[in-house]
Amino acid sequence: MSNDHAHSGGYKQYFMIWGWLLVMTLLALGIGYIHGIPPTVKSVVLVSITLAKIYLIGAFFMHLKSEKVSLIMCTFSPLV
Repeated sequence: MSNDHAHSGGYKQYFMIWGWLLVMTLLALGIGYIHGIPPTVKSVVLVSITLAKIYLIGAFFMHLKSEKVSLIMCTFSPLV
C-alpha cells in the first residue's frame, strides 16, 4: 500500500519553502544595510518580512496550514 498522498508535496515543497525563507532572510539583511531608507519604513518592511516567514514556518513546517486560528495566533502573537 502506497503512502504517496500523505505528503503531497514531499521534499520538493520543503525545499521550495526553505528557498523562500532564504530569499526573505537575505532581503531583510540587505534592507538592514541600506542607509537611505527612513527608519519607520525600514521597520515596517522588516516586521512584514518576519511575519511572512513566521507564516511559512507555521503553515508548512509546523503543519498548521489547515488550522487557520492556530496559524493566525502563531503568526500575529509576536506583535502583542
